Amino acid sequence: MRTLTLLLASLCLSVSLSARPSEGPVRILFLGHDAKHHPSDEYYPMLAEGLGRDAIYFDYKTSVEEALGDYDYLSQFDGLLLYANHDTIEEHQYQNLIRFVEEGGGFIPVHCASYCFRNKMGFVRLVGGQFNNHKTGAFTTKIVDKEH
Repeated sequence: MRTLTLLLASLCLSVSLSARPSEGPVRILFLGHDAKHHPSDEYYPMLAEGLGRDAIYFDYKTSVEEALGDYDYLSQFDGLLLYANHDTIEEHQYQNLIRFVEEGGGFIPVHCASYCFRNKMGFVRLVGGQFNNHKTGAFTTKIVDKEH
């Protein structure tokens, strides 16, 4: 449930920063995957129902080729939400994604998206980093400015 809350908060913030209500509904392409780990197929209907009331509409795909293989299809959307475990991306798919972002499309990589498409370092730069590991440990907090 915590992951869903973070997912929704990230999406709402991302969409609210780029959406202009006077232009009509916001269309988001949600690229998920067919897997039980990081169950995108469970989150998609929750997002569609919860945000559809605010005219934020989703299309859901699990195939990288279906989502990113055709730039004309991708360009119909205001944003691309990626919550999946896809290992690789083909060059034409990557170029379509980069063009989409460069031309003003929103890109919303969530959680496991930071470990997708590891065959393209440019994608890692686009996301801003890459997942490292699931190691756990004890963490301590040092408060440097309690008024911040």
